[in-house]
Amino acid sequence: MKTVPPLMFSWFLLCLSLSLGTSAERSTYIVHLDKSFMPKIFASHHIWHSSIIDTIKIEVPTIQNGHHPVPKLLYSYDNVLHGFSAVLSKDEFEALKMLPQVSFSL
Repeated sequence: MKTVPPLMFSWFLLCLSLSLGTSAERSTYIVHLDKSFMPKIFASHHIWHSSIIDTIKIEVPTIQNGHHPVPKLLYSYDNVLHGFSAVLSKDEFEALKMLPQVSFSL
């Protein structure tokens, strides 16, 4: 029988606890961006994507455990698709859709 390394198990528990605390209020979205909107100041698409996430942070009410969830960039895409996946609230997603660099979102 194989055992799971303690660090991996701890990481799993952390991810599980974070997702359980915010699952009712947040969802994962995939956002496609028009790369021609990327300002030259950004050294990489990942930094640009992070800055977009930072611009849409919206005050959310405190949930029962006192945790204030914020938008979270999960992955940046830059090969077949230009964009990112992120965990957002519905209000953050609506704000994101209004940005001119957003081509479409799922």
